[in-house]
Amino acid sequence: TTLGINYHGGTTFTTKDQDDSLLFGGLNPINSIVLTPDQLQGFAVGVRGPELDGTSNILGTGVSIPAFGVVLNALATSGDTNVLATPHIIATDNTPAEINIGENIPLQTNIGGGGLNLGSLGALAGGNAGALGALGGLGGLGGFSSPRQDVGTKIKITPHINDSDQVRLEIEAEDSSPGAAAGSLGAVSITQRTANTTLVVRDQE
Repeated sequence: TTLGINYHGGTTFTTKDQDDSLLFGGLNPINSIVLTPDQLQGFAVGVRGPELDGTSNILGTGVSIPAFGVVLNALATSGDTNVLATPHIIATDNTPAEINIGENIPLQTNIGGGGLNLGSLGALAGGNAGALGALGGLGGLGGFSSPRQDVGTKIKITPHINDSDQVRLEIEAEDSSPGAAAGSLGAVSITQRTANTTLVVRDQE
């Protein structure tokens, strides 16, 4: 949040029988004489007095200097902005249009399996044939598969145009990203955020 004030006051006086001198002062006086677009952002209010004769060429702008001027401006801004993407998409009336920006990542999952059971432990106590049976009793030791998951930014827009030059937009947005690996297996979680909204805008807005 910023709050600013600029003011000036001035007068002309005669030297050598001519009004060729100017005396003025104030707080940031140039900002109350020549306004800039930055000063007009947010809330701005000001007062200017009558123009002083013979001052139109002093600043080289062709603008005469007022006898006095006060400009007060206030502006509040927020920098908490996270731009996910800036895609461009074209859609026709009543037809959904979708854009997807992201990647396809592998995920790790356990597909299970058998284990060492009591029957195989007993078989270990009997000869060679029993040992072979024990090995068979181990069954599968389990394993892992790597399915893949799409993550990124998805935007789906469905426009509806009416006879009043207004467009109703149905917007669906999704942002997903892989999280940190967790556990001894390093499993990756997916963080997902979605939003659905409907807004109405005028043509060309």
